[in-house]
Amino acid sequence: MISDSIQEALKTLESERNRLDAAIGALRAALGTAVATAPRKRGRKPGPARARSAKIAPRGLLKQKIHQVLKMAGKPLPAAVLRDRVIKAGYPAKNPNNLYNQIFALGKKDSGIVKTKEGFRLR
Repeated sequence: MISDSIQEALKTLESERNRLDAAIGALRAALGTAVATAPRKRGRKPGPARARSAKIAPRGLLKQKIHQVLKMAGKPLPAAVLRDRVIKAGYPAKNPNNLYNQIFALGKKDSGIVKTKEGFRLR
């Protein structure tokens, strides 16, 4: 009883699918094969390019200022104190938190600077 109604519903759906397939085929034939959908391209969307903001400081200035401050200090300085002294030494910084991250990364990367328990010092 239940399987009969399921089979009947299945036949109805299959006939509907066949009808829709025939309608889709007729529409595609009417359009012809000239109209093909192009695949989506990856990358930036078309339009005017955004202007990049100008750099605040020239390349290598931060490294120079860190070496200058550490040489004047004569002892290891924590990154936060080093950041404040680099700003006082004349390094242009819009965001001190970003400068802290840059100092920490440069301090670990530069072979002339050593990270100690007390902070950064010159080799």
